[in-house]
Amino acid sequence: MKSYLYFIILVLCFNPKAYSQTESVLKDFVNPSTFSDLTLTSPNGGEFWQVGKIPSISWESNNLSNDVTLEYSIDDGSTWTNIATVSNVTSSYAWSVPNDVSKAGLVRVTSGTLTDASDSVFEISDDDSTCNIVVIGSSTAEGLGASTIENSWVYKYNEALFQKNTMLNVVNLGLGGLTTYDLLPTESSTVLPPGVTIKTDRNITKALSYNPIAIILNLPSNDTYNGYSTSTQLTNFAEINSEATNSSVPIWITTTQPRYFSELADVQTQIDVRDAILNTYTDKALDFWTDIAENDGTILSNLNSGDGTHVNDVGHGILLDKVMVENIEDLTSVGDPLNDDRAIGENVSTKLHHNLR
Repeated sequence: MKSYLYFIILVLCFNPKAYSQTESVLKDFVNPSTFSDLTLTSPNGGEFWQVGKIPSISWESNNLSNDVTLEYSIDDGSTWTNIATVSNVTSSYAWSVPNDVSKAGLVRVTSGTLTDASDSVFEISDDDSTCNIVVIGSSTAEGLGASTIENSWVYKYNEALFQKNTMLNVVNLGLGGLTTYDLLPTESSTVLPPGVTIKTDRNITKALSYNPIAIILNLPSNDTYNGYSTSTQLTNFAEINSEATNSSVPIWITTTQPRYFSELADVQTQIDVRDAILNTYTDKALDFWTDIAENDGTILSNLNSGDGTHVNDVGHGILLDKVMVENIEDLTSVGDPLNDDRAIGENVSTKLHHNLR
């Protein structure tokens, strides 16, 4: 279909008089209700999928008349093996990757005369290693503000990484209400405020117990809400960061995030901590303020979940994009992948099971 459309556009460019004869045909091509189309979106080349894991084959389509047949090849398309035939109104299929090890894998989708295959090869591997990325933090990490947990940035991050490389697994230790004090190392000598205890099931020490390739720390505003000063917050961030770096684990620290505060001093604290994180942690700082905040330090109205504290689905999507561009998953190429069955698919607070879709 696309080739015919390009041809028509070229004809019109070189022969404008042809417009009257082709106008109705062109309208048929550009009107989604009048043509059929089928495009495979995943796997589309470069993926690393492990035998027995269950990533999703996905595609986009318009006005299909026939069911969709799914096939795979392990020899770059020379031969094809059937996977399944599914309804033409579906757009994905949870595929249990077969024990057909290959670095020349392709997937093909077909409906009637329409067909599309992976643009380039992907790998099917019998390597059963797991590489964990651990997220620690508070309510935004946990997923609050999103309409469903599936729309939260950590959940979608886990899904996106798993689709690219089934070796990757995100362990989410985030829980609403936590502060920098809660996430300090278990053996920290820091004097804690009255009534505060280090959360040993959520803190940096717990994160390191998963032998992660990386850690992401996401604490948007609870420290300021609890009256902790800029210097206190930065001291605690530094201790958490040192615990990770002393274990040779890279850690990314998100900035503060916008939130409604009645006191301007609190807004200024949020801004001061934001700036300090960006200046201190530089390439390991994630800017969770820009594109999210109004000039007054509140959440942009179109991103506010309604409580003045948490971002909505669109906001979580923006946070996801900011994390994805860091390509933290590329650390899987450093050293040997780690096996840790405890962490596979685990999300302590929201029970993310990436192989149960």
